[in-house]
Order: sequence, then C-alpha cells, then structure tokens
Amino acid sequence: MGYSTQIGRADGGTEIGVVPAAQTTLVAGTTEVPGAINQIVPVAGSTAVRLPFGAGGPIVIKNLAATAVTLLVFPPWNPMTNAAAGGKINGGSGNASISVAQNASAVLFPHANGIDFTAVVGS
Repeated sequence: MGYSTQIGRADGGTEIGVVPAAQTTLVAGTTEVPGAINQIVPVAGSTAVRLPFGAGGPIVIKNLAATAVTLLVFPPWNPMTNAAAGGKINGGSGNASISVAQNASAVLFPHANGIDFTAVVGS
C-alpha cells in the first residue's frame, strides 16, 4: 500500500493566482494588522500599524504608499487592557517601532511570549 502527502499552503490559499483570504489591504492608522499577509497604504497623518498579540506565525507587511511615506510598525497592545504591552521588535526598547520604507516589505517572526518579534526588513 502506498502513501501520499499533500503539501498545503501556509496562507490557506488553494490556487495559484487567487488572492488568499489572509491577504488584506488596509489604510494605516493605529490599526492592528489583521492577517498573515498585509498590503498597507500609509497616508499623511496615518502612518502606523501595530502587530497582533499572540501571533501564531510570521507576518508579512508591504508598504504600498504612492509617495515616500514611511510605515511605522509597533509591537502589539494587550487586548485585555487596551494598552501597550511592552513588546519589542529585534530586541529594541519596549513599544518602539520599526520603519518600512515606501515599496519595501518586512517579515516579522513572533516570539513565544506573544509580544516580541524579530523583523527582516527589505528595501
């Protein structure tokens, strides 16, 4: 008897060329990043997002600004207190952001504690 293995996609998509359900386009504000793959359009006066508390896997963020607007990505807020959770990105100071330039991307890997992330930012 033979066995077979089906390899699935981590983003839940099923067909090439189909936008997966986890992909979201949103306008930056103090919005929490909602999915694993995020296309974000920062505009003047609305240039920041925050990461989700207790993320289960890597998060991809792409800055789709039409002009040279930098996107700020902050660690998560505590959903119980609705306040800064003290998280760090790349071991920096608590609640400090990282910058993602226009047309650049970042991949953020959550730590087991639910509030810290390691980021790889591209140009």
